[in-house]
Amino acid sequence: MLRDVRPTAVRVQCPPLSVPSSLAVHVGLIVNELVTNSLTYAYPGERGGVIAVSVDQRGSELVLLVADNGCGCPDGVVPGLGSKLVRPLAKQLGGSVDRVPADVGFATRVVFAQTGL
Repeated sequence: MLRDVRPTAVRVQCPPLSVPSSLAVHVGLIVNELVTNSLTYAYPGERGGVIAVSVDQRGSELVLLVADNGCGCPDGVVPGLGSKLVRPLAKQLGGSVDRVPADVGFATRVVFAQTGL
């Protein structure tokens, strides 16, 4: 609904995982906020693109990466409500949120440590 009929794809890469329900809920909320931000800001006008969501297990850590190939985000932009929600959601489970350098677009990585995996 956010993008009308613009050609924007969301591609998800995630191996089969069994995670505690509290982690699954937090990851779902964070993915929703980050993808919504990309849909809202990354593709101005009639431009479309690809939003990539990947989840990777690294030992006892769960690494979430949401990246788009949109117009990017300049340094110093004041975070909106969605961005402000992501950090406390991650922190509740001992997670960290980082902006990842991207050649094109914008990328955010969330690492959940000691997830019980």
